[in-house]
Amino acid sequence: ECFNKAIDLERHNIDFLLNKVFPYTKKIHFLVKTFVNESSSFIPYTDSLLLCLLQEIVIRLLQSEFLKEEHDKKPLTDARQHYHDELLEKILTYIDETLYEPITVGEICQKFSMSRSSLQILFNENLNQTPKKYINELKLEKSRQMIGEGRYTISEIALMLGFNSIHYFSRAFTQKYNMAPTEYSKTIFKS
Repeated sequence: ECFNKAIDLERHNIDFLLNKVFPYTKKIHFLVKTFVNESSSFIPYTDSLLLCLLQEIVIRLLQSEFLKEEHDKKPLTDARQHYHDELLEKILTYIDETLYEPITVGEICQKFSMSRSSLQILFNENLNQTPKKYINELKLEKSRQMIGEGRYTISEIALMLGFNSIHYFSRAFTQKYNMAPTEYSKTIFKS
């Protein structure tokens, strides 16, 4: 009986999704963009990551019905939204281009003539994270790709990506991927 209820619930969710127009949210946009970017990666476990991202997208779409208050907020005008999107895109491109340098939030604020609080709000509203966390996540993702390429040692990668120390890098990597960089390297290159 429990199994039948689960199947009925799945059918309801599928019927709910079919031919449904969902409200645009920054979170869903970011997830889809991440999914597309990751789909071109050939690093081990990418398929698992893509499946997780796809599941999160579907769950967020299902949840959107219950988050009416989020959609009831006064929307930005089209011009202002376009400005925010363009500004964010420029900042993300800048971060991506300077990933191998020790970039700080203060430098980003100075380059784009904005206050720390404005930058924080822009990132929180669009990416649901702080600029510093975004930069660290991007550096960790890049480090994972570089480990997968096998051209540099872990110490070289940490240094190239501007981490203060190999210990800080190793701790941050372990927190994000639940394994140390050396363990991750061994999973990729085991014979």
